[in-house]
Amino acid sequence: MSDKVRLVIPTNKRVLVRIQARQEKTKGGIIIPETSKNEAPTSGIVVRYAGDCDQRTKELFPKDTEVIFSKHVGVDVTVMSAESGDKSYQLLKEEDILGRIQEVDNEENL
Repeated sequence: MSDKVRLVIPTNKRVLVRIQARQEKTKGGIIIPETSKNEAPTSGIVVRYAGDCDQRTKELFPKDTEVIFSKHVGVDVTVMSAESGDKSYQLLKEEDILGRIQEVDNEENL
C-alpha cells in the first residue's frame, strides 16, 4: 500500500476550502428537505492558500476558520482516497470569500 496522499495546491490567489457535511436537522429540530441538501455549499473550513495570496487574506481568514461564500462561485473539487474516503472542497478566489463565522458568548457582542 502507498503512503502517498493526494493534495490540492491552489494557485493564482485562490483559497482551498473544505466543505462541511450538511446536517439533516437544525439545532431547533427543523428537518432540512432533500432538495435543500443538494444546493451549492455556502460555507466551509479554510485549508490552504496559494503562494501569492495577500497577507491580509491570510490574517482575515486563518487556516481552520469557517468562512462563507456565495452559492455559485469557485470550482468544486473532490479528492478521492480509498483510505480516508472522498473529501469535497471548493477552490475560491480571495474576493469570493464574503466573511468568516466566529463564535461569541452572546448576541450582544455582535
